[in-house]
Amino acid sequence: MLAPASILMSAATHIAQLRACMHQRKADVGGYAFHYYEGGSGDPLVLLHGLADDKTSFLATAAQLTRHYRVILPDLAGHGDNERDAGRDYSIRGHVESLRRFLDEMDLGPIHLGGNSMGGHVSAAYALRHPDRVRTLIVVNAPGAARDNAPIYAGFGQRMKTLEDFDAVLARVYYRKPKLPGFIAKQMLKDMDLRFDHINLMPRAVKQGEDIDLADRISGITQPTLVLWGKHDVVVPFDVAETWATSIPDARLRVLADGAHSPQLEIPVPVAEEILGFLKHRQGTRPV
Repeated sequence: MLAPASILMSAATHIAQLRACMHQRKADVGGYAFHYYEGGSGDPLVLLHGLADDKTSFLATAAQLTRHYRVILPDLAGHGDNERDAGRDYSIRGHVESLRRFLDEMDLGPIHLGGNSMGGHVSAAYALRHPDRVRTLIVVNAPGAARDNAPIYAGFGQRMKTLEDFDAVLARVYYRKPKLPGFIAKQMLKDMDLRFDHINLMPRAVKQGEDIDLADRISGITQPTLVLWGKHDVVVPFDVAETWATSIPDARLRVLADGAHSPQLEIPVPVAEEILGFLKHRQGTRPV
């Protein structure tokens, strides 16, 4: 039987899904089930969540985007509702190839692609490896552009045992921490603890795998690129944003004054407005 906190959290997610006019779907990709949200019509826009997050990350932002685009929010391999298979490749290159197989199954053609944090890192690596499949690129507070940004993949350290521990994690992600009821925070802490070992497995795979460092290659990104950055990020330094913006030939840097590491979670409307403005400006852009 679900705890009251879990019921309320599920209800809140369902409301966000309805507001975004999205449907929850599942695709079989070589025997592995990928779960995702899909909604809207028009050119396909795929947005990827970060490490230890899931497909709900961009739901609030998608409420503005589905009016103009066919928006797809997948769970990355090993995340969300997808199977947590310890034998899968959770490196950046592994995620790139898992994403390629998923998008092949979806048969979307060239897409607008972006993501937050590790999702942005994966998006950039995907654009480099499969340039003909990506029309535009969006990186939101993403590592991968500088050699010294690997600490984001250092792992999660010790288990979070108290609400104070959980609060400290929120403080790193948000500029203004959400005020969560105690029983909701306790449930989220419990859920995180259940996934702790698996969550710690993935950053190790990223650090030890291919595409951890794109610094020497990002000048080869040919797609028009939006570098979107929450100003108060304490996880990925701002000089990484500047590296993305100055190294990619056709890049536009936009800074969100009220955001931190995951601005799509705390200021979803400004994030959507920046994405829409960028894509409108680039309307008709095709892969190089």
